[in-house]
Amino acid sequence: MGEDLTLNEYEKQRLENIRRNEEILRQLNIPELAHKKPTQPTRQSLRIRGFTPDGIEAKRKAEQDEKRLEGEKRVRMMGDLDLNSIRSDMTSIDDTNDFVDILSNLTKSNLSEDRKSISDDIDYSCIAGGVDGFKAVRMACRSLAIGEKWSSVKVTPERIYCIAIHPAKEKVLVAAGDKTGWLGFWDVKESIKSEDEDEEDQPRTYLFQAHTKTITSTMYSPTNSNNLYT
Repeated sequence: MGEDLTLNEYEKQRLENIRRNEEILRQLNIPELAHKKPTQPTRQSLRIRGFTPDGIEAKRKAEQDEKRLEGEKRVRMMGDLDLNSIRSDMTSIDDTNDFVDILSNLTKSNLSEDRKSISDDIDYSCIAGGVDGFKAVRMACRSLAIGEKWSSVKVTPERIYCIAIHPAKEKVLVAAGDKTGWLGFWDVKESIKSEDEDEEDQPRTYLFQAHTKTITSTMYSPTNSNNLYT
């Protein structure tokens, strides 16, 4: 076949390069590259792979159990609660009975005292120094702190949302409600003596499962301090 006279020098050189490269490939005996076959999807359903869909049943059962537990958590606990029936494993029956005796004694002492009404209006004439004396006392009260040997006390397992302090004067008893419904009491001035001399004494606390959801408010009854409302 004769040379095409319509080709310019650049095209002639390009065709010559292609012919020379093909000749080199034939001499090297390199086979032609095979075209890649389209890949199949790697993800297949359980039925295609021959497995039974046990995971679906397990997931459905887990969802049903979760709904059942959520329904149980939403049950509101109302009325008077028996402390022994809601006490935690950390609080023994004997400790619970001792705690009931403490509350009973505090209630008796409170009822024997004459209650005085507190007025919103302050009579500065009965305070030494008048207004300035009142301000000095207020500043002193703001600097007060509990002087105990424990830097922190674990009264409830979770975050505390509310506290209430028993109105008795002879004992400091703090009630605390936490995020998951635990109601804890801390007898601030008391401690549990350690049997081991090398170990420190532990704070005296009591713990009860009063609710199944967050306790947002606690308040002692103004007429009977033996009643705590949550």
